[in-house]
Amino acid sequence: MALKPDYLQLVIEAFSKRLKHSDAQMRIKAAQCLGKMGDESIIPLLCQALEAENDLAVQFSIMDAIVLIDNLTSETPMSENTQGSKYNIVQPQNVQIIEQGDGIIHNYATPQNLAEAAQEIQQLISQLTQTYPTNTEIEKQTFVACRTS
Repeated sequence: MALKPDYLQLVIEAFSKRLKHSDAQMRIKAAQCLGKMGDESIIPLLCQALEAENDLAVQFSIMDAIVLIDNLTSETPMSENTQGSKYNIVQPQNVQIIEQGDGIIHNYATPQNLAEAAQEIQQLISQLTQTYPTNTEIEKQTFVACRTS
């Protein structure tokens, strides 16, 4: 059952407050519930909570929630029923495509070369190592992934 957007926002806000609760178990449950909601808009919120979290068990729960959201959202297009899809393309041979403009996709973002990206990642890892010297390698990689996405 999908919630209406207004109710969904209220639920997200309620659980996001629980991510800051003094009890670690409450924060773990909040992360699990947010992950099960499967809404991609929750990921930045979880990344912020992950950066602020000191408890290792809660950090793992937040990372699990991020992975769960990614898994739930990435499976959605593949499970779409072609007979009743939103594009109503049942017989592709009858599809008429109209192209407007020159058909060229322009990318106006400044390209970042590989060396710059690697340097930025190394800076994030060294910052993380200084801030949280006891974090494992997988925790560092998850932190970097949240910061760069």
